[in-house]
Amino acid sequence: MTSETDIFLNDNYQMDIDQVGNCKLIDGVDLFIQNIKLEALTQEDDLFYDLSYGWSLLDFIHSEYSDILKLEIIQRIKAKLASNILIDADSIKITTDFVEDQIQIVAKFKQIDSDFEFILNIGLDRINVEVILND
Repeated sequence: MTSETDIFLNDNYQMDIDQVGNCKLIDGVDLFIQNIKLEALTQEDDLFYDLSYGWSLLDFIHSEYSDILKLEIIQRIKAKLASNILIDADSIKITTDFVEDQIQIVAKFKQIDSDFEFILNIGLDRINVEVILND
């Protein structure tokens, strides 16, 4: 784990302020997860200094769910997670399903040198992408 610190973003992805008026900060595992969630919500080419950053999941929101689409989603998420130097690429498991007009994705992965499995639930409907960490 790196010793990075960043600004804490709340559930609406807005900067959070403490009682004194300072930005709340985040580090460790919480920062690791915040960064994964932000990348999952970002489109490629949106970040001017790293054009490959982002999972571009919005590409799929108006698509017809099929076996080909399922494979494309799984491949994209696996490749993006595997490119993260903190993630054990062999631990990545992605499943998808189509339930009530929503593509539901479950991404499971572990950090390098860790047995703890992170689980992200991702929902793609006709208008947005939602990423939730299972506690």
